[in-house]
Order: sequence, then C-alpha cells, then structure tokens
Amino acid sequence: MFALDAATGQEKWRYEAGHSIRHNGISVGGGRVVLVDRPLALYDRIHGEKPPAQTNQPAVGALVALEAQTGRELWRNPRDIYGTVTILSVKHQKVLMCYQPTDFSLASELGGRMTCFDLATGQRIWERKLKYQSRPVLNDQTIYAEGGAWDLATGADRPFGLR
Repeated sequence: MFALDAATGQEKWRYEAGHSIRHNGISVGGGRVVLVDRPLALYDRIHGEKPPAQTNQPAVGALVALEAQTGRELWRNPRDIYGTVTILSVKHQKVLMCYQPTDFSLASELGGRMTCFDLATGQRIWERKLKYQSRPVLNDQTIYAEGGAWDLATGADRPFGLR
C-alpha cells in the first residue's frame, strides 16, 4: 500500500504488507490510516467455496495504524485480529473491526463477531458475538446492521433510531 503526493504524483510512503490487505480493511481519518494485514484465505479465490472442515476460523493477522502523512507505524495489535472490515470514528476515537456477511462476501467472512478498539492505542475496548447480515454502518455513536443496533462505546444493544 502506498501514498502519493497529490500535487507532484511522487510516492510519499509505502507500507509493505506482511500478508495481504483487503480494500474493506482500510480506513482513513484523523491523520491515520488503519488497516488489517492478514493472510489471504486461499479458499476465497473460488466462488462459492467453503472453508475446509478443519478450519473454523481464517488465519488472524494484525490491526495496524499508520500516520497518514508519513506512513510511520503508530501502533500494531496482533492479538486475535480476525476481521475483514474496519470503520473509523475520529470523533469518538474508535476503530470498529467486523466482517461483511453479505451476498458479496467471501467464504472467510464468517460474520457473527464485532470488536471495538481505541484509535489512539489500538487496545481492545469490547468484543461481542452478534448476528448481523449486512455490512455495519456507523452513525455517530450507533452501529447499525441488518439484525440490530449497538453502542460504539460499549457494544450494548441499542433501540433503532436512538442516538
């Protein structure tokens, strides 16, 4: 992954992935680039393929935050980083990691789990097993997905429509 100077077209910085980076796993905001760097699930390459029976979870990777201007690594969290999607809230200084369990998802996007991290440190704040069938959307401090609504700060269930 790399950043170019918009005025000159010159490369500003480059991040060499340890494994692979999915486009859904990249979020940018608040002077940071946050990404999931994890091994590619080989069974994702074949449409309709299912994970092998002995594999109940794809390989985990690292959640990484880079300084957007320089590419300098700010923090790295390698502990149980399973997700394929990141969503940033600069206002609330949070990073949400989850899956995209939709008709367009790959076999490794198992769903059923969401985790929130501190944007400044990468430390895990909360994690929940949740049933949702769409890519989550963040609206201020409420996470919405087909199947429910949850509080970004705590992961607690929220009634729809409340802030």
